[in-house]
Order: sequence, then C-alpha cells, then structure tokens
Amino acid sequence: MQVKVPKFIDIEDKVIFGLTWRQFLFLGVGGGVGIVAFYVLVQPLGTAIGVVSMTIGAIFALVKINNRPMHIFVYSLWNYFFNPRQYTWKKEATAARTAKVTKITKKETPATPKTITPERLKRLSVLLDIQGQKQSDANVKVQSSNAK
Repeated sequence: MQVKVPKFIDIEDKVIFGLTWRQFLFLGVGGGVGIVAFYVLVQPLGTAIGVVSMTIGAIFALVKINNRPMHIFVYSLWNYFFNPRQYTWKKEATAARTAKVTKITKKETPATPKTITPERLKRLSVLLDIQGQKQSDANVKVQSSNAK
C-alpha cells in the first residue's frame, strides 16, 4: 500500500493576500502602531515613529536570515549577547542543606550503669543468633536448636 508523504512541511500556508498568518500579524501590528503614532503624536515625532514602526513590522514580516524568520533570528541574537557562553557547573543548594539546624538541648541526666544479668545476656545471645528476626521466629529456632 502506497501512502502520500507530504514534501513541503516547512512551508507556511498562505492565508491573506499571499501572506502567512505570521507575516500578516507583523504587518498589522507595525501598521497599527504607525497609524496611531501618526495621528496621536505631534507631527514630526508622530511621522518618524510611524515610519519606523511600519518599517520594523515589514522587516519582521518579510525578511529571512539563513532561512529563519527575523523574530527568531533576533531572539537568537539576544540570547547570544546576553547569556553566558561558558557554562560552569555549580552545585545547587538543596532545601535540606540550607535549612537552619536548631540544636535541641536535653536536660542532662546522670548515667545509670546497666547491670548485666545472666537472663539479659541470654536474650542478647539469642538476638545475635537469629540476627534480629521477630521474637516468635526466634523462639522456634531456639527450641529447635535445643531439641538436637
């Protein structure tokens, strides 16, 4: 089964007067700002701002540099000049490291020496033999080892 594969996927659709939506938007915004500036501001200043804004709108709409639209070229140029070109690794401080540690002071109690009784010693040896498993499992192992 043969399928038609689109060939010109990088070409924008022409919508209004042979212009794409992007071109129409840039020309409309540039023209709108120019007309408003021409009628609202005093004549020499309004004319200058109107002509400049219409020219910038036309440049952004119609000029491509290296097959890239002008607004993307200007964005790349901005990033090139205002972002660092050499990246160095900086370890970011995490919340756990930056949180202040509050020291909790305990009331000092005199240490009482623990006495080691034969009963306690036997429980500790059983605990070591079973490697910390539950006490019910330990009883089964202890009983099975005593049965031998």
